[in-house]
Amino acid sequence: MQQFNFPFCEEYSHSIEFKTSIVRRFDGSEQRQALNMSPKRSFNLNFETNNELRVSLEAFFRQQKGDFNPFLWCWDESNFGNELDYACFLGSSKLSQTLLPFSYSKIPLSLAIIDDGNILKGRFFLNDKHWSFAGNVQVDVQKASYQGVSSLFQSGVLLPGKTYRLKVKTQDIQGLPPFLSHQTAILPEFGNTFFEGSKTVDFVALGADLIFEMQEDSAGSFLEIALFDICNNQSQFDFQPNIEHQSELIFANLKDEILTFQNSRQNMVETPLRRWVLTFEFTASEAQRFEAFFVAKKGRYKAFEWDYNGEKFPVRFDTDKLDQKQYQLGYREIKIPIIEVLP
Repeated sequence: MQQFNFPFCEEYSHSIEFKTSIVRRFDGSEQRQALNMSPKRSFNLNFETNNELRVSLEAFFRQQKGDFNPFLWCWDESNFGNELDYACFLGSSKLSQTLLPFSYSKIPLSLAIIDDGNILKGRFFLNDKHWSFAGNVQVDVQKASYQGVSSLFQSGVLLPGKTYRLKVKTQDIQGLPPFLSHQTAILPEFGNTFFEGSKTVDFVALGADLIFEMQEDSAGSFLEIALFDICNNQSQFDFQPNIEHQSELIFANLKDEILTFQNSRQNMVETPLRRWVLTFEFTASEAQRFEAFFVAKKGRYKAFEWDYNGEKFPVRFDTDKLDQKQYQLGYREIKIPIIEVLP
């Protein structure tokens, strides 16, 4: 599959979007149904190109036949991404260009992805430069093989006290299986159930380092290690919006579609629902935590509790799409509506 690796401007935008069907009853309550389990993730990238890069982008667009063929793209850390490789499509079958003097041009380009819905902190292949090894460990392109007393670890990837989900894929396990160090988690070892193949465990981090240790009479190979944030258990909306925001009151009234002198109306609720449009300014890490909360609620689907000026309201997001503007130094701006729901 073709790899997309063209340099783009530091300021860009990206979004994540669900689909929710909502039926509002006469009394103001509502019934919600999630129409998709995995969201669509979109990136709107901007290119300020010289002639060489413009020609390369055109050639890539032709090769992909617009939005027909898939390709691979890594949302890397230099662009304040999550270091994940995505299978993408171009977001349009049309390539627009603004041609400027001196053979320069501006080209907007969008990428579209179906995200798997997991909040992935990092997928660590064994040839990743961040891995450190001790003892009898040999690394090639596809795996890290060990024998006897040895260990492998990544430093500073965990937040102490936070729960993570770990997926490990191994082969050729002999003797005692590898185990997570006591410095890493409240999990003494994988135990005898950790056999050749894939295994998933949840653990609470005790330290910042992810450390695997092997015993004297053990041997085998790691093929892949993936670490997921578990954010679905976060029920508290504890994000601080900007002081300036919008607030609305909404009644549920039945009325004729055409306004006449004898127009009949019926009030369905005594107390109006409240709706807010909030703006947040986040660092990259806080924005990722907010996105994780949005994904856990599946956009408009799940309600949650919000403390507004000392009063708690049951609310939900009033949109299935989370837009994020990416600025310099990793800062992001999010503007999103929230609406009260009847308990």
